[in-house]
Amino acid sequence: MKWAAIAFLMISGSAFAQSNKLSEKEITAWNSVQYEMTQCAALWQFLRACVPENAKAEDVRHAEQVAKYFSELAVTTGLRIGMTQDAMNSRLKMVMEDQAKLIEGKCVNFSSLAIRYLDRCKALGEHPETMFQEHMNK
Repeated sequence: MKWAAIAFLMISGSAFAQSNKLSEKEITAWNSVQYEMTQCAALWQFLRACVPENAKAEDVRHAEQVAKYFSELAVTTGLRIGMTQDAMNSRLKMVMEDQAKLIEGKCVNFSSLAIRYLDRCKALGEHPETMFQEHMNK
């Protein structure tokens, strides 16, 4: 999952660097993908926070790695479309607040997040180019 997405972003990053000018439609599509990446980063941060104390260390590490992975993808994508760090931090804060409200601040309600985001995050992590094309076709 990780290597496919990073490779895609590196290739598309080269294309961005060569053209140095994205169309408004491309910026809008990448902005939507960046938002979804931010949602996934938040989801995995909540999952990490909700891992039971008696969980296996490898499960904790996995949640931390996936949260970091989506955070890095969100930042890389945001920078490529001209988002400021403040805008990305603000977006993450809003997403985290929305997700916290959804679970009413309780890990026992985490399944509400999983149902809404997990499948989409899996698809996004494995095939970001598909998500970009989906947003381009809107």
